[in-house]
Amino acid sequence: MRSLRGLVTVAAAVTMVGALPAANPASAASTAVTADFAQVVNPAAQPALFGLANEPSRDHQDDVYPKLQRVGVKLERGTLHVDRLFAGKFAGMTLQDYVNNVDGIQNPENWDWSVLSWLDHAKASRMTTQLNILQAPAWLTYSGTNSGVPKDWAVWQDIIRKVVAHYSSKIDQIDILNEPMTSSMVNRSGSPYTSQQSAAADLYFYTVRAIRAVDRTVTVGGDGDDKQGGDFGAMGTILRDPRLSATDIQFVSYHTYAADPVAKAKLPELKALLDATGRSGLPVYINEWNHNYYGDTKAPQVVGNQATTYVANTLVNFANQPIITGAAFMSALPGNVTLDPQENCPGCVIAQAIYDWDGTSATLWPQTRAYRLLSVDAGLGDGRFSTVATDAGGLTNAVAFTNVHGQKGVILVNDTADRQKVDATLNTTGYTTKNVTATTFTADTGTNTAVTPTHVNRVPVHDETVTLRAVDVPAYSAVAVVLSDKGTLTRPSGTVKRR
Repeated sequence: MRSLRGLVTVAAAVTMVGALPAANPASAASTAVTADFAQVVNPAAQPALFGLANEPSRDHQDDVYPKLQRVGVKLERGTLHVDRLFAGKFAGMTLQDYVNNVDGIQNPENWDWSVLSWLDHAKASRMTTQLNILQAPAWLTYSGTNSGVPKDWAVWQDIIRKVVAHYSSKIDQIDILNEPMTSSMVNRSGSPYTSQQSAAADLYFYTVRAIRAVDRTVTVGGDGDDKQGGDFGAMGTILRDPRLSATDIQFVSYHTYAADPVAKAKLPELKALLDATGRSGLPVYINEWNHNYYGDTKAPQVVGNQATTYVANTLVNFANQPIITGAAFMSALPGNVTLDPQENCPGCVIAQAIYDWDGTSATLWPQTRAYRLLSVDAGLGDGRFSTVATDAGGLTNAVAFTNVHGQKGVILVNDTADRQKVDATLNTTGYTTKNVTATTFTADTGTNTAVTPTHVNRVPVHDETVTLRAVDVPAYSAVAVVLSDKGTLTRPSGTVKRR
């Protein structure tokens, strides 16, 4: 989660804009989109692209998780604030109290495991779980703060071993550290460390050693950095650490907040760093991303009529990058009530959210419609998929794909105030039938929720080319057109029959 400089309390609860402004009429000429399925861009894009960072508030989770599953969320990077394990009965304890096992503090059965309730819900919702280990009890650190560096690695490792052993069946991946170049996340005060990088390197090393002492199979990586380019913050130091074997660092992770998160990520520089440190080919997770991290933002890409198209456009860009294994939109938090005390900003209300809470149930924000469109409607969340060379013409963005079911299709993104009519020519599809069924879904911040098709029709096939005529792409919307040569399109919500 972003540091407190990014998450600020706002005076009033943030509410998503639910209605689109009046759209300009479509231009007379159609926009031409062209794709060639013989030119593969990303042969193995992953469902883990459809991820979220952080976790819903504890008392909301029963209601929220089934809704997130229905819109196709496949990865959750949730947090363990290690200090929260010792809240309540262990308040006021000291390091020596832990060493002496006062009041049974060393016994994990006495710890507050409710802070990891999200793991149970995420696994039940068939999500890949990525546990971010963050902060420490203040009594354990040099600075005497929760963000300080542990002054007794044996005690730190004892805690980590017990956490991993307790929840081993629910943890798929462990993301060690979070934005360690930020002093509010790693505070070196009072410690012997002379740089953020050296402190982060030891935090990573001693943590991964503790993990490996009890679990040899869980996937581990890090360092959840917030720097892009060069050494990518502390990441370069960790990658070069000779103490770390190939099984000690199995992925890298970092964060991008920008209008274009892919451009901000500086992926060519990251590849060069991985190559130079002998870690070529490590999976890459952009496990926090959004337009910005200002908790009181009014940006339309976060709380306005571009929220759906911003997410759809970014997911398309991620899908076209073979180097990226997974990504997690910031965040899975509520946006109209104060955050759970377990979060990094208790008492805050932030804009980087995914749902509103009315006291008994959640209403998902329109960003999740982009998830449903790509992950569920297009079937991209069902398994590995491929993207192919696509010319978006005058459209904001477009990508043609083949999902795990072998169905071809195209995603069209219109992030403008003008309604577009699109002629999409899909070449070399491999279809040899006379016709295919084209099922169209639409998502925006207005009435188009991507739950049911907006259009189903039969389209002729000529020499493996399918041309979709006059596809309606409303202002500030994303559209998925999915092709099938079987006559029906099967999705979790049911079977869409052709007309």
